Amino acid sequence: MIEIVELTVANKNDLNKANQPFDIIGRLNIRFENGKWEYSEVLSNTVSRKQHPNYDDADAEDYLASSCRVAYIAYDGENCVGQILIAKTWNDYAHIEDISVAEAYRGQGIGTMLLGKAETWAKTNNLNALSLECQDNNVLASRFYKKNGFVIGGVNTELYAMLGEPYASETAVFWYKKLG
Repeated sequence: MIEIVELTVANKNDLNKANQPFDIIGRLNIRFENGKWEYSEVLSNTVSRKQHPNYDDADAEDYLASSCRVAYIAYDGENCVGQILIAKTWNDYAHIEDISVAEAYRGQGIGTMLLGKAETWAKTNNLNALSLECQDNNVLASRFYKKNGFVIGGVNTELYAMLGEPYASETAVFWYKKLG
């Protein structure tokens, strides 16, 4: 049984344990048509692997004593299997700074449970929408966000340009979900 709890002093050492490699199966072909972002998937003949560094060297202390940030950790028994890091932004969005699920637990609904916690936190803090950013080569994450009601609100082709490869050729994709 999966349990999701807020980050505390007692479980702070579990932060970032679920950050594990993921598959790159292709790229999004994104276009702006009739005032709306559209995309199609261009799948690769081969699968590569990628792992993000921990979010901005996220430290538990950044979330423990903040009224504008929160972290939730997903557990299967005592095993950390997921996390979501959320921050209130200047424009009253609940921005998902990071969401990750341990590789062995993907596809079991844990990510959706974590997004549910983000929605609840946003509504409790009088925020009307969620936002997040991922890369155009993260097709599997994009499918997940779309399935959970997110839409593309913009792209940035220069965000990673100065980082060198493999990041320089990635496009940042900004996803949004209005809360009702």
